[in-house]
Amino acid sequence: MTSEKLEALEMLVQEQLNAVPIDESTSPWYSPVFVIKKQSGKWRMVADLRAMNKFTVTIMLKKHYRHQMGGFALTTVAWLLCCISMGLPQWRVWYYEDPKIFKPTVAFVGIWRACVVHSGNNTKEIRICHQYNYRDNFLPLYIRINQHLLLMSSFLGLFGKITTIIALWKVCMGREWRNAICNPFSLSGILNIIASSFLYLAVLFNYISIMRKWGIAFPPSFHMPSHPDTQKIGSAMVLAITAAVFFLISGIICLSSNLAIGKTPRSKN
Repeated sequence: MTSEKLEALEMLVQEQLNAVPIDESTSPWYSPVFVIKKQSGKWRMVADLRAMNKFTVTIMLKKHYRHQMGGFALTTVAWLLCCISMGLPQWRVWYYEDPKIFKPTVAFVGIWRACVVHSGNNTKEIRICHQYNYRDNFLPLYIRINQHLLLMSSFLGLFGKITTIIALWKVCMGREWRNAICNPFSLSGILNIIASSFLYLAVLFNYISIMRKWGIAFPPSFHMPSHPDTQKIGSAMVLAITAAVFFLISGIICLSSNLAIGKTPRSKN
């Protein structure tokens, strides 16, 4: 700052002190100032709005930091539940009578495998599982769609988790974004909501298949009928519903907290 500006600043500060008594304070809201010369030749003292905006953004980030941590925890739990439900065979529970042993038999029909549970000696259960994938011709269309939906949900949840970690790391480092809408928190929220919608679709298709009693033409090596006597919802479907709810809540938390930060006014450079 030139000597002329320093003299003008001292004069303006003295005028302010003479007009209104001001107590000393270390509050960050008392932002730095600078002086500008008007066309009339008079000097004017202006507050540094950029410093005030930067401090405001920092306060907003710290205020919503706990919410974002909660969203990250929900994303982690939802992703784990999604992966677990995808690997479990208990999406549909079939009850039928095995024609070979003439005993009531329970079978689990999942997204990637089907398991038949036999009661062995000493009340021990023997589970025989058969793997399959989307290339198998006997699989109906809705199971193939569910396979892709669950895979996409798991990948989107993983990417959302990674972007949330990056965003939290930037907050801890004190960094800020020029555009609050285009940052990792927004991306994580969008990915989580999309993952939630994919899981809901997979659950919906599975529920419809149970209600309408859709069958599966398993190959003879599976030793399973195409239609059971009765069937019901399995535990894997419950886990998938829980994961979808957690993904949705975490996405809403990320987006809502981020939009609150984005309402902070910013000065033009």
